[in-house]
Amino acid sequence: MSHFLFLFLLSLVEVLQRQLLQVPPDLFAEYEVGNNFLLSSLTQLHQNLAESSLPESDVLQRRATQLRISTEQKFGWVISSDMEEEDAPLFVET
Repeated sequence: MSHFLFLFLLSLVEVLQRQLLQVPPDLFAEYEVGNNFLLSSLTQLHQNLAESSLPESDVLQRRATQLRISTEQKFGWVISSDMEEEDAPLFVET
């Protein structure tokens, strides 16, 4: 199962990168002020891939890094794998 998941994620990252290269840079400009769904989705994807324990995760990490860099350069965004404080898990002692 993990090999199929790896192939799926690798294909997903490659398709996302190709598709985002075709998008005009100003397409998401109006969303920069508010809640940008693409930026938050790519940030979450990057966080999930950074935490991946798949055997081939180094290949996947390189592709995800290429996606992050090309997206940051094209749209001027910062995609971080660090969780924002409000997104971080909350631990409650009982």
